[in-house]
Amino acid sequence: MFPIFLLVLLATWSTSSQTPAIENAPIADGETAFYHGTIDQTLEVELTLKRAGKKIAGTYEYAAHQQPIQLQGDLLSDGSVKIGEVSTGQAASGSFALNDSFGSRHLDGNWKSADRKHSYPVHLGRIDELQHQQLQQMWSDKQPIKSISLGEYYGCAIRGSGAWCWGDVLFMPSLATAGPGMIARRALPNLLIPAGTSMLSIAGSRTCVLHAGAMQCWQRSSKMDWFLVKPTVIRGFESEVTAMGTGDGYACGLVRNEVRCWDGTSMNAENFITVASKLIDLSSGSPRCGLFSDGFKCWMISVRYSPPAFEFKEQQIFSGAVEHLAASENNGYGDSLVCWTQNGGLYCSAERFRSESDKRIANGNQFSDGVTDLAVGDDHSCIIWKADVYCWGANTHGQLGDGTSRFAAPATASVKVALPYRPRRVAVANRVSCALTANDEVYCWGANDFGQTGAASHDTCQIPNGHADTISDPCNLKPVRVRGLP
Repeated sequence: MFPIFLLVLLATWSTSSQTPAIENAPIADGETAFYHGTIDQTLEVELTLKRAGKKIAGTYEYAAHQQPIQLQGDLLSDGSVKIGEVSTGQAASGSFALNDSFGSRHLDGNWKSADRKHSYPVHLGRIDELQHQQLQQMWSDKQPIKSISLGEYYGCAIRGSGAWCWGDVLFMPSLATAGPGMIARRALPNLLIPAGTSMLSIAGSRTCVLHAGAMQCWQRSSKMDWFLVKPTVIRGFESEVTAMGTGDGYACGLVRNEVRCWDGTSMNAENFITVASKLIDLSSGSPRCGLFSDGFKCWMISVRYSPPAFEFKEQQIFSGAVEHLAASENNGYGDSLVCWTQNGGLYCSAERFRSESDKRIANGNQFSDGVTDLAVGDDHSCIIWKADVYCWGANTHGQLGDGTSRFAAPATASVKVALPYRPRRVAVANRVSCALTANDEVYCWGANDFGQTGAASHDTCQIPNGHADTISDPCNLKPVRVRGLP
């Protein structure tokens, strides 16, 4: 007869050998987890999964059809998940085979139909419970799009419940449409951006939003080693911010009619500067100019990182009432562009920041009235004039939208963009342009190597054009509709 303690040990060994611990399991025992992403980079879905031992149960639903489909299956010994749809008798069942081989809180794999005739890639990113609740609210949001914002690598459309973004989106937790790299050629809810956001600005590796009177920013390392993975309220911009914007190496906000800027390297006193007061608004594009009630003025801002310090030079005042004001970033050689409208007429000033030179250019009679929106970028610019979009400047990636890659400069040589609906807002960034139409659709054109146009690429742009050793970049020479916007 075995001693009792040996029987206990054998029983313990037998139980543990039958249910060994699963290393690197994506879901802890007893946990409920939420995953958001796409099937075949087309169908936006959310999975809610709960683990009990080796058993996985839950639901999934489509953004366009919010009816939960029951799931059940197993967590395998290698940490992968196999779950199938629980058939209702009304439709064929399918199954998911998922793993976290890409890491970073993602599940990737495939979905197969019950007859095994169809198989599609699945890419999911993990979100928390609050983000799950925001996602459900965004899926149900039918409010009009308030504005669009565009950066070199991604763009966003803002509604009351949050923002939908496409491209190579900074730190977006659920963006999982391409495995490593996380590039979305469709709009997906950006669950870092809270409901009620009134303004969004993107420049390089930094994104800032204006929410509840505070400026919040997050950033990769760019000329600095200071990451902000989640939206963070910036010191001095905790309340009463009425406008804000981002530039190359800095972010600025209008606080109680005073323009303050931050260099992004830390939140010490030397990382901030006050550049102007008694202003009522900031320029779109780069926040390099500010509006008074009867005119505007601009300044040159650059940042020195060792030791950290702002370099600042104020420019002269332009008098006269202004409806729209937009500025490009300084290109490092003192070159930049400022454009504005007075009584609906377009004016631009090509500045080299020489106090003796004001090269104000009125672009002929063509745009002497009827301009309702404008956007100025480092390489090209666009306006809305009499219900059409016109663009001028560099066109290496089709960012002028006329179906070619021919250069067009200055504004007097602008080209018309053929859109299916009347535009109401326009946005530009380096190599790409977008327009928001009156029927609440967004169309983009230009470079698409990071999914900046929010759709598949229909063209290939050769860079540099007409020369040897060219590089082929995906692009859209004509406007394409951003997919995924509800």
